[in-house]
Amino acid sequence: MKAMLNLHEVPSSTIFSVLFQMYIMLNIRIVLVGLEIWTSENKIRMEGGAGDVLANFVQWRERELVPRRRHDSAQLVL
Repeated sequence: MKAMLNLHEVPSSTIFSVLFQMYIMLNIRIVLVGLEIWTSENKIRMEGGAGDVLANFVQWRERELVPRRRHDSAQLVL
């Protein structure tokens, strides 16, 4: 199945704009404090179902991202 959107071809400003619009409808303002794009390899295992991938991302966030950058939320965009 072909992906609907190849994020490697989309400017990061466009990705941020889409996320901003999603949250603004909920009357929530977001501030981008960092953007990490994995171009050479995935930092987490992508095998299994959505719950498995999410669990892997949460573990990576706690282990790698939290010590590096203060933030309230992290989003995994596939």
